[in-house]
Amino acid sequence: MGLLDSVKWMFVKKEEKKKLFEVGNYSVEITKMNTLEMIKAIKWLKDIVWIWLSEAKNMLTNFPSSVISWISKFDAERIKEKLEELGLEVKIKKS
Repeated sequence: MGLLDSVKWMFVKKEEKKKLFEVGNYSVEITKMNTLEMIKAIKWLKDIVWIWLSEAKNMLTNFPSSVISWISKFDAERIKEKLEELGLEVKIKKS
């Protein structure tokens, strides 16, 4: 972290800092998808969640499937937005 980053960090709101370091108990779950976009969805899911292609394919063929668990609400909402852009129906569950 450079000097400029340190100065920027001093002016970040306390609530925003909490969101960044919050340990959460939320999970993102896929409930449905459009089968026409399956190949594109598999590739993007692999990149978003950092998993193998075979794991991504299994998630998209067996519903409902949990994509990622034990994350903060902030991260869960960001992942949900990205997956919804791919045409997947996603919901966030509190564990």
